[in-house]
Amino acid sequence: MTAKEVGERIAYFRNKKKMTKNALANQAGISPTHINDLEAGRKSPTVEFLGYICQALGITFVQFFPKTLSRSR
Repeated sequence: MTAKEVGERIAYFRNKKKMTKNALANQAGISPTHINDLEAGRKSPTVEFLGYICQALGITFVQFFPKTLSRSR
């Protein structure tokens, strides 16, 4: 996934939970500026930070990543 796609997924789940960026940032323990940069596709989260975001959103990594990312070899 590209940084833009990851950001779109974060925004999708955040909006689905009807959370503001500030609320997500507070619950995930991440700065609101960092959440904004992630959603805008300017930065990519580390696995650690993505874990915090998923936990704050009440979802798992499996739920975060679309099923179309399955291996195609």
